[in-house]
Amino acid sequence: MPQAQQATDENTHAFIQWRSCNGLSLTQAAAALGLTTRTISAYGTGARPVPRYIARACRGWEAGRRQG
Repeated sequence: MPQAQQATDENTHAFIQWRSCNGLSLTQAAAALGLTTRTISAYGTGARPVPRYIARACRGWEAGRRQG
């Protein structure tokens, strides 16, 4: 089962899907959100819960890319 489908909460699911859909490495995702690669890894594996503001930042990042 894909990792995003196994996510235990909505924010983690959104975060994992954001990384996957945008093809972002740990380093790229960390740079996009201003976080460390260790934090990105912990969010992606479910070791740490993804805060709501991070899930919202992912949506904002995508919106910014669509606008150009």
